[in-house]
Amino acid sequence: MLFELPNNEFVPDVLAIQKVFFSCSVLTSRDWEEVIKFIREDEDPLIAQNKVLEATVSHPLNQLHPVKEEYQRLFLKKLISQLEACGEEVSNEVYKNYIEKLNTTSELQEHHHRHFRIEGKGFITLQESTRFVTGGTTGLQTWEGGLALAEWCIQHSSEITGKRVLELGCGVGLTGLAVAVTCRPLSYTLTDCHPSVLSALKHNLRLNQPLFTGTEVTSQLLDWEDSERHHLSNPVDIVLAADVVYDERLFPALVNTLRHFLSNKSTRAILACTERNPSTLATFLQHLEENHLGVEELVCPAPAVFRYSTSPPIRLFCCSGRTPELGRQDVKHSGEFRVLFCRMSLF
Repeated sequence: MLFELPNNEFVPDVLAIQKVFFSCSVLTSRDWEEVIKFIREDEDPLIAQNKVLEATVSHPLNQLHPVKEEYQRLFLKKLISQLEACGEEVSNEVYKNYIEKLNTTSELQEHHHRHFRIEGKGFITLQESTRFVTGGTTGLQTWEGGLALAEWCIQHSSEITGKRVLELGCGVGLTGLAVAVTCRPLSYTLTDCHPSVLSALKHNLRLNQPLFTGTEVTSQLLDWEDSERHHLSNPVDIVLAADVVYDERLFPALVNTLRHFLSNKSTRAILACTERNPSTLATFLQHLEENHLGVEELVCPAPAVFRYSTSPPIRLFCCSGRTPELGRQDVKHSGEFRVLFCRMSLF
């Protein structure tokens, strides 16, 4: 959502922890070292603690669309323990906020929010389900593969600007929103097959509508079992998908859907796959080969705009409806499948 932040009031160390806090990411020991250093080096450490609160728990954005309550409690608990460990007096405001969070109802929240700061744009705000599985789907949360795919797209934005993009299995919309806001595609179509996911997605599109400038962003129902009946008014230039390779029973329908969109020989698909089970991924790659789809493995980008874990590893692939013309190449074995690496323009 478009939320103007008084960033000039916060030093870089506080802005860094604010970014991690709003995205509900794991705070590392290095993060805490920087925060405690900022507090201890301030002329008034108690006021510095309150500045950390103002940038996180007490920030207007968190009051309007709060992050997960349990995350806030753990954040404040860790802040207190870090301060006590180095002999610093804990401010009354920090204690007050922690007690308030402890007294919050213990009933599980149905929903919470995550906010991803995009420099020069504001925050992308997502409403997610607090439960791991809701209504028979895990698509109501943002997964690591989606963050890595969004990172790759931002780092290769010139390949996407002005293109027509379609996303498969979009979930609550992080990848699509990030690409639409930063990469300036001509159009971006987010698709999923689960009604509750599409409902949550539409809510998130409304939340972030002010961020869209010059890109037509839409959502559609797309069942992979019936993808051949899915027609767009214009051809797709790029197909994106993250963390859709997990259930071998879905592979025939997913590969058929990719074939449908990649029948346009200039179209490319970029897939981000979290490799939880190497044999599952190898089976999927074999399906692609058997269906005459070209595959190139791309380098998974290091986290920069987003923070995400690469353990288990996240692997990115570029697929096409024809075997790419190979220049300089190496061959990497993945079980029985050979992945060809090419240095070439993807589009």
